[in-house]
Amino acid sequence: MKLNNMKNKKETYIYKIKVEKLDEGGFLAICMDVKDALAEGNTVEEAIENCQDVIKIILEHRKEKAKNKNNIFNSSRLFKQKSTILNIPVSV
Repeated sequence: MKLNNMKNKKETYIYKIKVEKLDEGGFLAICMDVKDALAEGNTVEEAIENCQDVIKIILEHRKEKAKNKNNIFNSSRLFKQKSTILNIPVSV
């Protein structure tokens, strides 16, 4: 679920988090909506806060990766080989 925050122009999303009590002590928070987003904590609150941080890092990484992927002039991506073939739009 997406919420708009007009003050700092950032978007806020609501993610479902499952919290489990660990046998060895502490808690594990698992985000059901973001793959690989999970974190441990000594308390429920700490596990949730840690999971929030992990979600933020994953989403920022995905956003940056998508930006780099869409930039056809990213030479580090283009020229790992001797040549590169591109499909480019041309309007006439």
